[in-house]
Amino acid sequence: MVQPVRPASTTSPATAHTHLYDRLRTDESLTALAGNPDFTSGDRITRVDQFRTVNQFDGADLGLKGWWSNNGKLAVTTLSKIAIGANNNNVIINGFNIVRSGNSRDANPGGVLALPSNIGRHAQQQFGIVSEIGIGLEWQPVCLWKFNLGYTWFYWSEVARALSQVDTTVDTSQLAPTLGTGSQPAFHLHTTSFWAQGLNAGFTYQF
Repeated sequence: MVQPVRPASTTSPATAHTHLYDRLRTDESLTALAGNPDFTSGDRITRVDQFRTVNQFDGADLGLKGWWSNNGKLAVTTLSKIAIGANNNNVIINGFNIVRSGNSRDANPGGVLALPSNIGRHAQQQFGIVSEIGIGLEWQPVCLWKFNLGYTWFYWSEVARALSQVDTTVDTSQLAPTLGTGSQPAFHLHTTSFWAQGLNAGFTYQF
């Protein structure tokens, strides 16, 4: 005879490490027409912008796990975790342009949105929070088999995304072939909240 199982919960202090990589790239290909004041007719211009972000979180993690079943065959599981620590946000901006005129090829730094005024590597460290909540079902029809189905919600504060680092105000004096100086686009590190959710399913066979 199977006895009812009482609710149970456990705490799990540990360290947390989370990593998120994000990238945005734009490519532009043009052919100069006759009468263009900047290029010779037939010139082929390629402009590339690249925005990359690397986020890393390290902190202390504390959580609760719950398990409850009335008959030992079907159980409800819960998970709640929160981590407090340091966020390291890194932004890498790069751009280049290539002008092909006849048999010649001229390459220079700077595309359209990634120009000398914002190209480079930028980093900051700040306080961050990572949390996770989950709920699921466990079903054990016989002693050898166990099936599970669950839902998880994940949250991370102060994350740098690639798109958020784009400044669409452009000083055209920096564009090829002028390649002058300017202050736009400018760089300002922007962070936002990141969250994700998902379903998981699996089974276990013991022998």
